[in-house]
Order: sequence, then C-alpha cells, then structure tokens
Amino acid sequence: MHDINLLTVYKTVDNAIVKEIEDELVIITMNENISNIDSSIYTINATGKIVWGKLDGQNSLAKIIEILVCEYDVSKDKVEKDIKELILELLEKGLILEKK
Repeated sequence: MHDINLLTVYKTVDNAIVKEIEDELVIITMNENISNIDSSIYTINATGKIVWGKLDGQNSLAKIIEILVCEYDVSKDKVEKDIKELILELLEKGLILEKK
C-alpha cells in the first residue's frame, strides 16, 4: 500500500455533486464524459461519509483519526488503516486534493 502521510491535509473537490442516500454518500464527478457514467459515480459508506465530512482543508489525517477514535469505540490502528485505504481510493478517483 502506498504510504499516506498522516500530517497531510486534504479537501474535497469542487466539481462533485454529493447526495446523501440513507446512510451513504453518492458522489458524482462532473469531469467525466457522460458515456463513461460508471467511472463518474462513487459511493461511500456511513464510516466514509464521516471522514468525507472532515476533509475540509483544515484537518490533517492525524487529527481526523484522533477525532474518530475519541468519538467511536474503535482502535487507532483500525481507524488509521481504514482512512489510508479510503484516502487512496478518493485520490485515485480524483475526489480529493492535497491542500498546499
């Protein structure tokens, strides 16, 4: 797995439409050709939705992990692993950007 720096701050992209459907988020990017609609739609589960909401360009990944560990009964190692996986997916899909 590519190493993700936990001190990095990310923000969500501006060109996405985000809709909450039950306990998930559906994200549609506007930069894809409509003929390739499958690659333009991404779904995030309830846990990912919480992380998505904290990718505001202010919080480092370390801070987000700290918040989740304090708010939920989950181990730091588990949260860190899950966040790193989610961040890699979001980066691959072009849904988040590193704040410079």
